[in-house]
Amino acid sequence: MSPIPQRSIVAFVLAAACSLPAAADVTLRQKVSMAGMMSMQGESVTYIKGHKMRIESNMGKHSTVMLMDVDAKKTIILEGKKAEAFDMSAMMAQQALISDASIEFELKPTGKKREVAGATCEEHQLDMVVHAKAADDNPMGNMDIRMNGPGCSVKGAPGFDEYLAFYDHAVKVGYFFADPRAAQANPGRERAMTVMTRKMAETGMPYWSSFKVSIEGDGPMAAMMAKMAGMTLESTVTEVSTAPLADDLFQVPAGVKVKNN
Repeated sequence: MSPIPQRSIVAFVLAAACSLPAAADVTLRQKVSMAGMMSMQGESVTYIKGHKMRIESNMGKHSTVMLMDVDAKKTIILEGKKAEAFDMSAMMAQQALISDASIEFELKPTGKKREVAGATCEEHQLDMVVHAKAADDNPMGNMDIRMNGPGCSVKGAPGFDEYLAFYDHAVKVGYFFADPRAAQANPGRERAMTVMTRKMAETGMPYWSSFKVSIEGDGPMAAMMAKMAGMTLESTVTEVSTAPLADDLFQVPAGVKVKNN
């Protein structure tokens, strides 16, 4: 498997599993697992302060830190002692113009409840199709990404009001929460994922989900990723905190060289 397709798969998975940000000072820990063609387990920790976010993702051998500043239109990817900074202005402008018609979304209550991280969450069934159109100069082709399965949300969870407001703002300005290196190839997919998370937030703060993922399409990427049929992506919140966060948590550590893109 070449580096670009693998990056795209992992970027999509982490976006789906770990995009649980809010706008107040909030810390969210999750266990994440993926079973199927690529089987991995790990943890994601999301820190939020105002319109800034830090996501630490550890999935199998893939460990990254993403620093995001919506108002500054900047995303920084940290990997070890290296960092890449991305000016998101052009991509955000492109995202804001993408029609939300690229996503088919249905979320129905099942009437079931779960106890997760000391909170009672209400279960919903998700059925979603993301129509991901590739850029004109991208040879990977178009894809339909399907996700379905149960998810559980907590109404009135710590930081929920800020959580919902943050996603309203992000959707409006075109910001997204995936690796910019993968998003450049398929901006429609990232727009759809951001809108999906915003719509799911209407049911409460997502605490648990178990989604099956399958992919169809007309290009070599879709053919390869079609093998993911039946893959299951599960995430579980283990801890939520609203304790104040230090500003330097959202900055590049001293001594790390930053490459600007």
